Amino acid sequence: MPDIFMTDTALALPDGGEYFCGPVSVANSLIYLQKKGFNNLLSDFQSDTMKIYSDLIYQLSENKYMKTLTNKITPSGYMIRGLKRYVKDSDYDFENIEYKEFGKNPSYEIDWLKNRISKGYETMIFLWIIKKIEPNTMKIIAGHWVSLVGYGKDEKGNTNSEILIIHDPGSGFNYNTNDFVELKLCDSDFNADNQNFKNHYELIDYDCTKGADNIFLTGVLCFKLKK
Repeated sequence: MPDIFMTDTALALPDGGEYFCGPVSVANSLIYLQKKGFNNLLSDFQSDTMKIYSDLIYQLSENKYMKTLTNKITPSGYMIRGLKRYVKDSDYDFENIEYKEFGKNPSYEIDWLKNRISKGYETMIFLWIIKKIEPNTMKIIAGHWVSLVGYGKDEKGNTNSEILIIHDPGSGFNYNTNDFVELKLCDSDFNADNQNFKNHYELIDYDCTKGADNIFLTGVLCFKLKK
């Protein structure tokens, strides 16, 4: 699967691509699916690779789809709306599409997530990024979408059920550049901006913004197209 770097200057996205993690994560999946035979997903783009990426991301970001260009963020509702509309406009349909918020039943949620990955779903996860601004004050500083491409093995190939394998739009531009991230369940109260992250999974020793103190998995979007 592609690992598109949203701030790559070659993409020439508005504002340096800083808030395009949602469209980029979906673009990763659409490009991958196009290479697997869903040719209409990129039928409008007939240029070099970088131009295809840029045009696709920009189109997904327009008001008709995810509205990222206007909002400068991509909430889950617009992410889902944009994906559904783009797939329909490409003359495809979903075998299934699901969005699930995390933090209510962690054991069920993580089993559900692993099940969807094992069944070949395209999967994107939403993260809240938190920073300590005072000794006893934590603040949510950003939301961030990443592509989830696997689980269960670390970077050395060792089995570890707590590992997620992701492609992060903010961590570099290359193909098949995997980030291996360990999950740990937060089993005590952890408050930031009046939200309690108890029963959420935290990404350990992973800083996609080079300034975060804590990163929590809070939502998952996954889908599979009909052949």
